[in-house]
Amino acid sequence: MLQITLHESEDVLEIIERDFQGLYSGALGISSIRGGQTAANDALKHLDITGYAHHRSQVLPRDDRGASVLSPYIRHNMLTLRDAFSLMVQDVSAAIRSEVSSVFPSTSSLRVAEILDSIRS
Repeated sequence: MLQITLHESEDVLEIIERDFQGLYSGALGISSIRGGQTAANDALKHLDITGYAHHRSQVLPRDDRGASVLSPYIRHNMLTLRDAFSLMVQDVSAAIRSEVSSVFPSTSSLRVAEILDSIRS
């Protein structure tokens, strides 16, 4: 097995060009998506689905990105679709609870739960 020695001062792109010749194609670049379980958990924690349906295919410019950027984490089994879906349901449920409570202040939390259950079905 090939042993590669990494030095802190080395540039990642230089390492790839030197040690992985022939194993990649196209121009080299560094992904804007951090790797690892902590990064996956952070991405899920900070997921904002506001406008997702309308802008999900937009990835650039980054400031206007509508994509969730969860795909790499899901693909590599760091997150499951169930994790992402559960979080979205919680966010939507909280938003509906807040909206129902502000529009119908006398609505009991039990009634709000019934409304949410009917929406989920």
